[in-house]
Amino acid sequence: MGQTSDRTVQVSENGDSSLCAEVPLFRMMTCPQTLKPKLLLGVIIGITGLSVLMGGLARANWLAIHLDIADRLPPSSPYWHIFVAVTGLLLPIMMRIRYRRRPIIRRLLNAYLIVFLAQIVSELILTPIFQRGISVIIGSFYSIFRLVQLGQGQLWVRQARQPRWLRLYLWFLMVVWAINVGRFILYRWPILLR
Repeated sequence: MGQTSDRTVQVSENGDSSLCAEVPLFRMMTCPQTLKPKLLLGVIIGITGLSVLMGGLARANWLAIHLDIADRLPPSSPYWHIFVAVTGLLLPIMMRIRYRRRPIIRRLLNAYLIVFLAQIVSELILTPIFQRGISVIIGSFYSIFRLVQLGQGQLWVRQARQPRWLRLYLWFLMVVWAINVGRFILYRWPILLR
């Protein structure tokens, strides 16, 4: 491990500095758990497994959830979906490409995009199997995890003294996903539970 006097940066055997650095005064700036690949994989498998379990139990009438909600759903605003696609998917992809040489931004956006794409794939695969209601379950779980992920990323970015625009953008994304969770709770779950 290579060290400097004021700030310590961990260096691996091959000479690459890691993204996690020690900061004086007993504070350690480490990568948030929600950005680590093993946890991401576990969350993706866990949410998918829980969604399949809930869908299977609902189909067997062992769980009081009605998955056939397509005809009872109020028409959703196409503007909201476009807004989320642009601000929550397209902008992070463009930022990931633009800032590919900045390791903290790259790692944060990689984890965020992996979770976002896992949600899209699981909804595309499971919705035809379990009907429209499964997307409410999947979307709720992933949106809540995304809020935790962005909150931890926000703290990490602040500790790492990353650009202010990145912190503001992460707060903006947290607001967008909080609104999304609120929409699920207020408009989708009551229909699912009827």
